[in-house]
Amino acid sequence: MRTFECPVSDRESFIQKLIVREGLPVPDVYGQPDLMFTLAKVVKAEAREVFVFLPFDHVTEVAALGGRIHAGDELSGPRGKAGIYSSFGDLLQAEVPTKLGIKRMDNIVELCERCTREGLPVFIEGSGPVNVLSGLMEWRNFVRCARKDTRGLLRAVSCISDFLVEYYTNLSHAGVAVIGIDDSVGDADFLGEHRLKLYARHILKPFLKSLGQALGERTLIHLCPKGTVALIDAGCARLVPVGIDTTQQTYEQVVRDCVGRVACMGQYCYKDMKRIVSAGDVCAVSWDDVE
Repeated sequence: MRTFECPVSDRESFIQKLIVREGLPVPDVYGQPDLMFTLAKVVKAEAREVFVFLPFDHVTEVAALGGRIHAGDELSGPRGKAGIYSSFGDLLQAEVPTKLGIKRMDNIVELCERCTREGLPVFIEGSGPVNVLSGLMEWRNFVRCARKDTRGLLRAVSCISDFLVEYYTNLSHAGVAVIGIDDSVGDADFLGEHRLKLYARHILKPFLKSLGQALGERTLIHLCPKGTVALIDAGCARLVPVGIDTTQQTYEQVVRDCVGRVACMGQYCYKDMKRIVSAGDVCAVSWDDVE
């Protein structure tokens, strides 16, 4: 199966420099709505972007499910620490989401509502269920348990997927234009060809179908291209031209034009939004008529 090479990006260091330049307090800037709103506007203006890309806390979902995180500082944003669960059973028996995690998610929903009122289209940098699960367990334990306990894996993924669908639906109701789903650990280099097909058919596609049904036409799903490649190579999805004129437009502008018209896209990484694309290059990811 094919793999997608992720583009190199210095976006995080760019944001950190802006945090320091603006004198925004850390780690508060990663969690408080007013500070996040100030930073979001600065980043959008400096990067000349169509969207406001949120949140700056990229482990929100992991933290809500009990994961250990570093709160972030002037050098880097919030990030995961060592995995907290040693088995899928541990996760399924835990009391999640945590109260602190719910508060942080509520703050992000509040932030998105404010951006919507201000006319700022929001692109959420979200995660898929396997990415979240890999942040809750040490990778060695995750692989070992996945090999021994397929039923437990699917139950844990289902639990995480339900949580993500509920959270992202709340963000959609807050006016979010696009929700990005990064499940980049779902890659042939990590899983191997056989397991990647099983992942695409039994984990990623069911999650995306459930999320798509919940979001309806309000919010576009932007899938990590690694997931797109996995779905297509496993025969779970296909690319369908969206049929819009994209002459001399950036991919970011095209995605904005597709909000409300397309359910899911994912040919290019959101870190490569400034690439110029043509009409023939732009497709939706469709699984509705694929078994």
